Amino acid sequence: MKKQSLAYLACFACVVALTACDRQEQPAEQSQEQQSAKKALTDASNPLKVRPVELKRSKAGCNGDECAQVKLQWLEFTGEPKLTELVETELLTMLSGDSTQKDLPSFADSFLKNAEPLWEAGSRVSIKRGNGRLITLELRAHQYTGGAHALPLISYLNIDRQSRQALSLSDVLKADAEPDFWQAARKAHQRWLDSEPQGFKPIAAFSQTDNFFIGAQAVELRYNVYTLGPYAMGQPSLYVPCEEVRKLLRPNWAALCGPAKAAH
Repeated sequence: MKKQSLAYLACFACVVALTACDRQEQPAEQSQEQQSAKKALTDASNPLKVRPVELKRSKAGCNGDECAQVKLQWLEFTGEPKLTELVETELLTMLSGDSTQKDLPSFADSFLKNAEPLWEAGSRVSIKRGNGRLITLELRAHQYTGGAHALPLISYLNIDRQSRQALSLSDVLKADAEPDFWQAARKAHQRWLDSEPQGFKPIAAFSQTDNFFIGAQAVELRYNVYTLGPYAMGQPSLYVPCEEVRKLLRPNWAALCGPAKAAH
């Protein structure tokens, strides 16, 4: 998968959600195994150490405001080169559709070689969840190669720090749980449709995505432009509540999706 100056860009999220039943309700008691799993997921004793990197280049021999340019920002992870490699590979895929390209500077040279005036490519990486076993990075990229507007892309990169592997949605769901998950996601899609103003309804049908984030109250599904509707709708998110899908997540990851309600 995707002139340097430093600019710090990091965002750490560690949220504990409490639910209510009647006037007050305590989370259901957890087994020692569940408590250990949750501690591993949320342990802040080994935070990410990152070095933000920027690369800015313009087309050779061009002067003026209309020169094609590349403005890339990404993160390098101190002592964890595999994480850096995952980020660069994903960005290369987003920017060029080719994860086998050598590196981001090579992409910049390739893009500018044939670029026309006003063409532009850019990227930005930030941390959506930065501690515990599962970290989530938000990768944004865009290209303008003529036309009415640039094409923006967004990707959530979920990484298991234990295995140093990127995780897909099927990796965090229990076996055979995908049909039930997507049924719940369709309900979230319908709620989103119902919330849109009259006269500005999406034109595209529901579709599945591997762009996900396990939040304290819901699993967020993020979509790129044109996937669920016209360009003007941007990059919408669907939120599938934890109470609907927590039981579908593998035990390793279910603790991230908020506490379960106590039985009555």
